[in-house]
Amino acid sequence: MGAAEQPVNAKNDGIVILSRENKTRGDLKRLFEGLNYEFANLKVVALDMNQLGHIEPDARLVVLDLETWIPSDELALNEVRVNGYEGPVVVLTKRLSENASSTYGEEKVIFFDRGRGIDELLGIGKRLIQGQAGSARKFIRHFTNEKAEVRIDGNPSVFQCKVRNISKGGALLIADQAFALGVGDNVVLKIHLTQLKRLYHVRARVAWIRLPKFGVEFVAGVL
Repeated sequence: MGAAEQPVNAKNDGIVILSRENKTRGDLKRLFEGLNYEFANLKVVALDMNQLGHIEPDARLVVLDLETWIPSDELALNEVRVNGYEGPVVVLTKRLSENASSTYGEEKVIFFDRGRGIDELLGIGKRLIQGQAGSARKFIRHFTNEKAEVRIDGNPSVFQCKVRNISKGGALLIADQAFALGVGDNVVLKIHLTQLKRLYHVRARVAWIRLPKFGVEFVAGVL
């Protein structure tokens, strides 16, 4: 089966390559499969760009192949995150703008100009994978579609969200409406866990924002 024919529901919890070009996809897949000499049984999956929303949350690394970085490509990165993947992403470009990395404020996204060479690219991939292995999640995430109310600390206004996943350490939420919120803001959450028939009030800090999604870290455990 060719790279372009990779089934959407294939388990992709290793390295995931995404590219619009079939040949490039295959070349990148073979390149990163070379890391298997150091990471035994690390699967490399090549997907077409239209499968951006099918990344497994437990993938170790995502490589996003773009011709050049433009502001609208933030939508592609948001789509990579849609199913809860929060790991590192390497953005490959042929023409890398000098301020590309400053236009997208997420530390887990690495911009790489193809002209810098294959060895350097693999070195970056290796370090990112090792970093993922060394920073395993402390808490198990529970996937859900429960509701939550969010209030910025010191502000009386409340906005509604859906809880995409939750753990003792934090949660990923999807806002139902526009709101003014910044990374580092302290918030108070009212989380309705209907299946458990429980209502939680918990303080949290905003860790990242990719509207309409944002992640919070609990000041105290919730479960």
